Amino acid sequence: MLDHTGRTDTRAFREVAELGADFHRVGDAVLGARTPARAALLFDWDSWWASEITDGLNRTVAYPAVVLAYYRALWEAGVQLDIVAVDAPLDGYDVVVAPLLHMVKGDTAARLRSVVDRGGSVVSTFHSGRVDQDTNAFLADVPGPLAPLFGVRVEETDSLPADVVNRISLYGRRFREHRRGPQCF
Repeated sequence: MLDHTGRTDTRAFREVAELGADFHRVGDAVLGARTPARAALLFDWDSWWASEITDGLNRTVAYPAVVLAYYRALWEAGVQLDIVAVDAPLDGYDVVVAPLLHMVKGDTAARLRSVVDRGGSVVSTFHSGRVDQDTNAFLADVPGPLAPLFGVRVEETDSLPADVVNRISLYGRRFREHRRGPQCF
C-alpha cells in the first residue's frame, strides 16, 4: 500500500483506501456469511487406492485425473461446489457427483439413494460400484449396490489402448475422450 517513501498519493494507496472504505460501509453485515454449495463432489481415498492397484482397470486411468476433470467442468460452468469425503453427510446437496466410485462402502449407496429420493441428482462414472470395502467384487451385476440407483447393469467392460479414441455423439454434439481424461458433458 505504501511505497518506500510513504506516499499516499499513489494509485495503489487510493485503491486500497477505497476498498477499506467499502468494508467500513458494509460493517459486520457479511461477517461469517456463507453461501452453502448445493453440489458436492465426492472424493474417496479408498477408491483411488483400489482402482489403481487393480489389474481390471486400464492403467492409463488415474483417479485424481478423473475427479479433477469433473471438478474443472463444474468450476468452468460456475457451479459452487464442495469437495467432500465419501462418508460425509449429503443432506444439504441437490447434486452429488461421485466419479470413479470403484469401492462402495457401508451406507454409501443408501446415502446416495436418499439424495435421489428427496429430488436430487447423483452422477457417477465408469468403474463405479465394482468392489466392497474389502476390495471383494460384489456377487451382483456391476455397479453392485448402485445398480438400483442408476437403473443400469454393466454386462461387459473392456479397456481400449491409450492411442484409441472413443467418439461419442450425444444430442447432435460430438464429444471425444482424450488422453488426459474424459471430457465432461
